[in-house]
Amino acid sequence: VRPGANRLRTRIARSIRAAVGRQVEISSASLRLLPQPGFDLENFIVYDDPAFSAEPILRSDEVIASLRITSLLHGRLDISQLSLTEPSINLVRNNQGHWNLEYLLERAAKTPVAPTGKSKGQAHPQFPYIEAGRARINFKFGLEKTRFALTDADLALFQDSANTWGVRLEARPVRTDANLSDAGLLKITGSWQR
Repeated sequence: VRPGANRLRTRIARSIRAAVGRQVEISSASLRLLPQPGFDLENFIVYDDPAFSAEPILRSDEVIASLRITSLLHGRLDISQLSLTEPSINLVRNNQGHWNLEYLLERAAKTPVAPTGKSKGQAHPQFPYIEAGRARINFKFGLEKTRFALTDADLALFQDSANTWGVRLEARPVRTDANLSDAGLLKITGSWQR
């Protein structure tokens, strides 16, 4: 008999906190079996470093955390994919010119994980495929939010190889101080190495 998913909520939050190095809060978790085993998480929040901001770095009302089936056979809970619905992301730059995202990228670079698409023969857990649909990305300089943001953003983050990560972003730029009917579409595809 396995404990209910809500009792696993603390374990899931602790696992994600260990991976990102930030406080994580999940209000509820429910088990899903189809189309792939995993969890439906509600009110998912990743808090930012207080040196950057009192606001969370990430907030999403709904998150689907799909489990890697082969990890279940070994008694582990490895996440293969995180799908966030309408998340709000705050990117903050402090007075020294550092971004709050830098720490997360450096932490990921120091953690030995297998590439996202690798399926067999890996001793390390795989880096999950992270996707966000209809996201809003806010920019802050210190304590002040800028008038510029990205909306309706579709974002994907994944690890291509042992030392290379990839990102795809498609979003609509907006200014909160102007009524622009169509500011165009921003498309970014990039990669960076350990």
